[in-house]
Amino acid sequence: VNGVMPNLYLFLGAFALLQLLAVLLNLVPVPGLDGFGVIRPWLPHEINEKLSQPQIRRALFFLWFLVLWQVPAVIQWFYMLIDRALIGMGFSFADIHFFTTAFNQAVFGAS
Repeated sequence: VNGVMPNLYLFLGAFALLQLLAVLLNLVPVPGLDGFGVIRPWLPHEINEKLSQPQIRRALFFLWFLVLWQVPAVIQWFYMLIDRALIGMGFSFADIHFFTTAFNQAVFGAS
């Protein structure tokens, strides 16, 4: 209404984008994330054992989020991946713009 999204649409659009971002981030093969569980059975035993040590897992997990926080190109790459995934699922550019706008309004309070 008057260029302002109703709260329900805002929530649903932001939540959809956030959910897709969480799925993609979780698939990265870093110890502690599901992506590591996917490659773990095929790793050599020695590497698997080293990466399974709690202090190594914590350090790599922390390092991964530090990279996400400090290297803008990495998170931008994930947002590009989200756009491509949405296009692959049949969403239009207008739909993708809606998701992005809803997310920005919900998180930052701006359009």
